[in-house]
Amino acid sequence: MEQLIADIGIIIIFAAIVGFIIKGLKQPIILAYILAGLLIGPYGFHLIGEERTIEIIAELGITFLLFVVGLEMNFGKIKEVGKVVVVGGILQVALSFLVAFVAAKFLQFEVMPSIYAGIVVAFSSTLLVVSWLADKKILETLEGRITVGILVLQDVLVILALSFLFNADHFSFTLLGLSLLKGLILLATGFILSRYALPGLFHFAARYPELLFVASLALCFGFAFLALKLGFSISIGAFVAGVTIANIPYSADLHTRIKALANFFNTLFFVALGMQIALPSLGKLILPTVILLAIILLVKPVIVFFLCLFLKYDKKTSFLSGIYLGQASEFGLIVVAQGMILGHVGADMLSLTILLIILSMTFSSYLIKYDTRIYYVLEPWLRNLDCIFKKPKESNIVLKEPPAVVLYGYEDLDQGLLDRFNSVKKSVLVVDKNPDLVKHLRQKGVNCVYGELSDSGLLERLEPSKTELLISTSLELRENLSVIEHFRKLGSRAVIIVAASRVKDSLKLYEEGADYVVLPNYLSEKQIGVVVEDLSKDLNSVIKSKVEHIAELKKKEEHLSHVQKTGMIPIDAFLKDMDKYAKKISSRGKSLAKLGRKRKNETL
Repeated sequence: MEQLIADIGIIIIFAAIVGFIIKGLKQPIILAYILAGLLIGPYGFHLIGEERTIEIIAELGITFLLFVVGLEMNFGKIKEVGKVVVVGGILQVALSFLVAFVAAKFLQFEVMPSIYAGIVVAFSSTLLVVSWLADKKILETLEGRITVGILVLQDVLVILALSFLFNADHFSFTLLGLSLLKGLILLATGFILSRYALPGLFHFAARYPELLFVASLALCFGFAFLALKLGFSISIGAFVAGVTIANIPYSADLHTRIKALANFFNTLFFVALGMQIALPSLGKLILPTVILLAIILLVKPVIVFFLCLFLKYDKKTSFLSGIYLGQASEFGLIVVAQGMILGHVGADMLSLTILLIILSMTFSSYLIKYDTRIYYVLEPWLRNLDCIFKKPKESNIVLKEPPAVVLYGYEDLDQGLLDRFNSVKKSVLVVDKNPDLVKHLRQKGVNCVYGELSDSGLLERLEPSKTELLISTSLELRENLSVIEHFRKLGSRAVIIVAASRVKDSLKLYEEGADYVVLPNYLSEKQIGVVVEDLSKDLNSVIKSKVEHIAELKKKEEHLSHVQKTGMIPIDAFLKDMDKYAKKISSRGKSLAKLGRKRKNETL
């Protein structure tokens, strides 16, 4: 026991030291953990060389990691984006598995190792993708919801895959049925507890935060023990425990409390992965690693891309959804480890799996970080696909008159805004990239169209010169800049309200001609209600709010520059010209006010 504690201490110390170096170089923290594992493992300084110790640490790490993954599970995410998750998710797993299986057979793998290679490639990492998307504040975007929905479905499918593999040697429908029955017992236990027992128990425990925390851990170990008795790994039991808690009212609070503990065990898990890399066998694994890694990083995202296009989603949403799913899953390690116990695969397959997980997660972190940049580089070539995949009929515009108000991104707006616009007698057009949502809104009688507002063809059909107000909830700087440019280019003098996720972005949007920029991740009725009212009165108040907001952002930007280095593009030249810019705004405000009074007189 003392040795185990000492080993964990060595892991944490080296993870911290390497972590400082890696983050100083602005690289993903996972890379630091893997390198720390290599340094202290059997092929490094040999500070931790006992195989059993490494296995225990890895098992602890993956158990808590999957417990947290379970806490993230929300089956409502599947309902939010409908058929693209169910149909697209199942087809993505099947096609990715098939491509990897054929590639493994080409590499002269036996049948069972080829099956395991297919499973490793087919699934993506729920924990890391959710973490990355949350850091970028894009979990609630359309592509974010599609990605999370597919990940939830994948987590369910991997349980079914494990049930099949348990009976692969002596396959019979009886054994398969028995294995599935055991899985159903485990899931049914979780469902019954979350529905009838846990809400009351956790309601009482919620009065005492320490008890709530301990109760959740007790449930984790309880399900781990039950899963072991049913023939599953303890990690699967921990995952089901997390799913069980995720469906009770206290899951969000528990996730916050467990996060620090989860980070600790995640560190153990990834360092243990680094320690398990068998460097002497890397030579013969180079070709399989390169080929399977290419399938994970390139082929799998392409499969998702075309499936989303086929299901009538726009090319940008489809592309980003594919990028986000381009890595191997932590579940792959559990599946292969179970395969070793069953005698299906050897140690080389485990080393290959570890390499694929490490490399794919590392490369994927860069792809997600620069997702939109990659998209816009490839966009000219992707544009040609529009003529191959028929756009949904919801992309057709049927307008009795040019809209006075254009709303881009309906789901991120306060639902009361439409009523607010109707109350001031303004015709409204909703533009959204979700074909299912557009179809639903049309059925409710809302005037809406499918498409991207940055599409110049769509803008010309909207007659921007007659638009009075444009609201975009997109948080992407480039897209909003494109919309502003197109509107001004086509002679529109509309008041333009856009959203931004960073102070730097909001200042850039102001510089390019936005009339108001909202920084939160959603627009509310209170935030822009005054603008709606002022459209029928006097536009001077809009310009006044704009100047005040720029001044506030300037102060905040100066504060941020003293507190920390953001690594963002400097805009000192723009800030120095604020007085000159304010005069320009004031001048434009007078012309807008005059236009507003003219429109008011015409209305009267």
